[in-house]
Amino acid sequence: SSVHVIARLNRDPVGTGRLDPAGKIGRIAVYTGLRGRGIGTLILRRLLDEARRLGIREPFLHAQVQAVPFYEKLGFASEGDAFDEAGIPHVRMKHALE
Repeated sequence: SSVHVIARLNRDPVGTGRLDPAGKIGRIAVYTGLRGRGIGTLILRRLLDEARRLGIREPFLHAQVQAVPFYEKLGFASEGDAFDEAGIPHVRMKHALE
């Protein structure tokens, strides 16, 4: 029931992301050697488009603390303090869609 996005380069999968029915975005990942080329941004924008299409007004995610600036550039805002998830500090972030 989740929406999955796969980014491909020359038919090879190089990145992925997921939007669940509750509006949580997760599992965003880009092949290490291809980071910094805008692939993650494209994946996230596509997931936000899908959230709009589904009527989800405030998609959210659990961002690794070092990735917060990436999400902020795309309109996400932090909520609350950092917390541990799988041994890694995360912060909850949300995006108010128009």
